[in-house]
Amino acid sequence: MAVNTRRSFQVPEIILKYLPKVAPGQRETCNSIDYAFGCFIRSWNTAEIFLLEEFKVLLLDHSAGIIGLSSIGKGGRTSVVVDIRMILLLAIKAMATKIIVAHNHPSGNIRPSRADIRLTDQLSKACKIVEIELVDHLIIAPDKFFSFREDGSLSIT
Repeated sequence: MAVNTRRSFQVPEIILKYLPKVAPGQRETCNSIDYAFGCFIRSWNTAEIFLLEEFKVLLLDHSAGIIGLSSIGKGGRTSVVVDIRMILLLAIKAMATKIIVAHNHPSGNIRPSRADIRLTDQLSKACKIVEIELVDHLIIAPDKFFSFREDGSLSIT
């Protein structure tokens, strides 16, 4: 069967751009999990932190310089849908080599659920494939947080 090479069709062009607003040498450094918690908590809408779950990612360069922070999704009272592909897409597009993720529990209980543990494990494995370090996953409330790394549930490999 012959292929019709004369038929015209259009293939969408995908362009990769990276337009940082802060030069790499001028980025603030995320030098501790406490500092990361502060970045996350300042970005949260305080009227919603006890109302619905939200998942965010802090993007870092190889020196822990902060590239940016982004919301990945908002959910309901007890869950938020997190698409690992979207986290990786965001990290790769921003040229991040490290990420810290966080989500809140509206109940104020910062202990991880089974779903939180499963997501952290899946995200850690996905990050390793694309050579991005998952530094930590925080579960936050306005005045406290749970760290998977500090708990020993997430190890550096």
